[in-house]
Amino acid sequence: MSDKKVAVGKFGRPHGVKGWIRVISFTDPEEQLLNYSDWMIQTNIALELIKLEESRAVHDAFLVKVKGYDDRDLVKTLTNKEILIDRDQLKELPEGEFYWTDLEGIKVVTTDGNDLGVIDHLFETGANDVIVSVKDGKRILIPYIDTVIIEVDFDNNIMTVNWETE
Repeated sequence: MSDKKVAVGKFGRPHGVKGWIRVISFTDPEEQLLNYSDWMIQTNIALELIKLEESRAVHDAFLVKVKGYDDRDLVKTLTNKEILIDRDQLKELPEGEFYWTDLEGIKVVTTDGNDLGVIDHLFETGANDVIVSVKDGKRILIPYIDTVIIEVDFDNNIMTVNWETE
């Protein structure tokens, strides 16, 4: 088991009274979420391994039944918790491709050598993905497009971008 955990979804609101709950997938395609085994959630104390009893697609959502969470009140405690898996469950990607999680923690510098902080996370906007870099507590938003992202150097943990913040 890998030490690195990756969020592949999160729990939404309960559905019905028998312990079903909606899940929001962070995967592409969305149904890939249901193919991962050994889901984990972070509790106040540690990571807790959870097992799925059943799953089903309903309209625009996925519903799951988690073993041991048999009623609405109990399953409600999962709401908004991220669904984590071991990084090594993700399939290998072709050369030059990587998962968003692989970019988190990488230093961002401009082609002029200006430090733009460290990648905290990425998000989708519909038009393009956006990198959120943090420097001195300030968020810097950088579009993830070919003309901006010059190079990702995993060996040196640096991303070079063609971007000015002022």
